[in-house]
Amino acid sequence: MRGFSFQWISAMIWLLVLFKILVSPEILYGYTMIHKKIDKNRNENLALNHIWDINPKVEINNLKHIQLRNKIEPNILTYIEEIEKISISKTVFRDPTITIVDLANKLGIPKSHISYLFKYHCTISFSEYKKMVRIQDAIKLINKDFLKENTLDYLSKKVGFLSYNSFFTGFKEISGTSPFEYCNTDKREI
Repeated sequence: MRGFSFQWISAMIWLLVLFKILVSPEILYGYTMIHKKIDKNRNENLALNHIWDINPKVEINNLKHIQLRNKIEPNILTYIEEIEKISISKTVFRDPTITIVDLANKLGIPKSHISYLFKYHCTISFSEYKKMVRIQDAIKLINKDFLKENTLDYLSKKVGFLSYNSFFTGFKEISGTSPFEYCNTDKREI
């Protein structure tokens, strides 16, 4: 009888262990699986998630790029989020002369990291990214009735294009319609 009187203590310890396992999914699934799910959810929250590829299938043969990948891999999503935040909320791409170096300086991220992101984790080039952000900025301004008091030429200069022709071509490429047609149609349809 003496040995059975403290059996409830070991049962309570095992119940606590079972409860801890059930409450902490990383014990069951492992930290890598949990981090993959978290990163997937973070990627879905990106405004331009269709252009970013968090896990590219491109094989890297360059030794410097392999070292760079190992260095920035834990921060990739953070860098992408910062690029998107400065692209969408601020008007840095309205500067027609902005370069990848300027963007890196504004973000406080080394240029090599930004270049690596656009080379291996973005489906479009930096110049195409600039064009896309500028066209989205122009669409926002059009939707806010910017053109009631201004011209399309002034709009093209305001969002960062050097000429109306490049603005027109880029607008048609990104939105599927010309700026004039976009202004004359119901914007919710496009």
